Amino acid sequence: MRQVPLLISAFDWNRLNLREDIKFILSVQEAPGVYRITDVELRYDADEYQDFLSTETWHKLNDAVESMSLDTMFIVTSERLFWRGIISIKVACFDENYQKRLVYDVIRWINDVFLPE
Repeated sequence: MRQVPLLISAFDWNRLNLREDIKFILSVQEAPGVYRITDVELRYDADEYQDFLSTETWHKLNDAVESMSLDTMFIVTSERLFWRGIISIKVACFDENYQKRLVYDVIRWINDVFLPE
């Protein structure tokens, strides 16, 4: 697997990953002028992962995202949308534990560990 730089724009993530077997497309929204991430959106082919998606994996994802982000990232997508290939995450960017690096660490974990090959 190719080494992805620590901080990479969503544009570059999508462009680099389209050259290989893409697991998901990424959209990251920053607050204008403050450069803090407020929202993360992932879209993936739910049909490709249909054997993997379950209530158990949904809860594992929620717990892991909150824990890995030091309680600064929260999945706001319903389980129904998770089954349809949509994950929306809100980021508490003014929390004292917020770090942009943690946001990208969570995204990388979803790609490298959570979603199967």
